[in-house]
Amino acid sequence: AKDGPAKQADKDNLSRAETEVVSLQRLLELRSHEALEARRSERLWRERVEAFEGAVEQQKEDTLDITSDMMRQYKIMQDQMSKKIATLEAETRSLKQTIQDKDSEVAKLLGERDGVKRACDNEVAEYQRRMEDMQVEFTQMLRETLDKVRVSRDARARVTSLPAELQRGSYCAAGRQQLATSLERSAD
Repeated sequence: AKDGPAKQADKDNLSRAETEVVSLQRLLELRSHEALEARRSERLWRERVEAFEGAVEQQKEDTLDITSDMMRQYKIMQDQMSKKIATLEAETRSLKQTIQDKDSEVAKLLGERDGVKRACDNEVAEYQRRMEDMQVEFTQMLRETLDKVRVSRDARARVTSLPAELQRGSYCAAGRQQLATSLERSAD
């Protein structure tokens, strides 16, 4: 009965830890996908910039302002993407560490559960040993009591089978003493 709540709590903790691990893995996949999309987006922007540079050469004066503005936007975006990539990589490392911590916690909980189970098994074994000892003692006491009852019954049977004169008290005191002594010896 002691194992029930402890096992249930261990199962609940294990279930929560596994749910967190799955959740963190999904978040890691999402972040990795976002980083990949960010790189693709950066590549697309680079291709666009190259196309604009070709057009800029044809219309230098008219598009010089546009090209500078695009370069500035590109740099800002590149910085933002670099920062986002760095942030996602840091988050990925953090999530991996969290997964390792949860794995360690799960292993610790499993170890604790095994320790509790061993302690309970040892306690049950001790109680069984005590019961066996008590059973042996009780059997011994019962045998001794039965032996005493038999001896007492045999002694009574001898007393009732004494001659009528002895039962009436006609023998002398010395004869009675001798008879009592012999009866005690036979009882021992």
